[in-house]
Amino acid sequence: MFIPDDYHRHSLTFLLHLSEILEVEPITKYCALLFYEDRLLPLLRGLTEEEGRINLNSGHFRVYPLTLCNLQLLGSACFWISAKLHENEVPSAKTLKSLLRECVTGASFKRKDIIGAERLVLEAINYDITCGPTVYSLLQILLVNLRNVTILGDFITSKACEYLLDIVYDCRSVLKTPKPIVAAAVLAVGYIVCVPLEENNFPLLHWLTKTTNAHASHIERVVSILLSYVMDCPPEECGQNEQEELYKSASSANNTVFFIEEDDQYELCTMQGVV
Repeated sequence: MFIPDDYHRHSLTFLLHLSEILEVEPITKYCALLFYEDRLLPLLRGLTEEEGRINLNSGHFRVYPLTLCNLQLLGSACFWISAKLHENEVPSAKTLKSLLRECVTGASFKRKDIIGAERLVLEAINYDITCGPTVYSLLQILLVNLRNVTILGDFITSKACEYLLDIVYDCRSVLKTPKPIVAAAVLAVGYIVCVPLEENNFPLLHWLTKTTNAHASHIERVVSILLSYVMDCPPEECGQNEQEELYKSASSANNTVFFIEEDDQYELCTMQGVV
């Protein structure tokens, strides 16, 4: 089935917004996005229109055709499943219903719709609720390893990395990039905007390529996209403190050399089992 690009983008934005409103742990947000983006949507896109009518309409629960409202309902079900896995206090179906009505134009869902959507998602992903490696988990591994080899890693805040990681879900070309490359690029941008220029003396690009086995040009491409996004969205347009700091740092780092040449004195850590 065909899912318009704007429906796709708005449904991802809704999931990010839902996570922000309910103040869940980062792992909850990114696991929900994994269920939705990596597992559910490919299955929905693989259905014919006739299969969609049969599989997405069951009794009183109907999500065919895949309108934006229905995609956001399925996204909220992915969020609910993830919250049950990772949160101590799981939002109720009533809470999600209220948020859907508040945030989604034209939504008139009931509690039974949330429950029905959860069942549909679980059946679609064959009840596989293992999160596997997310970009977030790979990023955390890289950040810990970087802090183990250089004190400069302490300048990079988790909040900045999380904000940059959210940008990934607004960049369609980056979404199709292998996760280790995306995680490396997010860390690189975090390094650019958080580490003072006068302290920049670590061979980060060399370290990242050796750690992830990724090609330098692939990492640089994603870095360029993320930096362009930050530079194209000045803080006065969004009013977010995190973006304001990133925007200022990216502006000051513009046109500077941020990857020092290879230096063998730094120990290289590897992400076993990632690539």
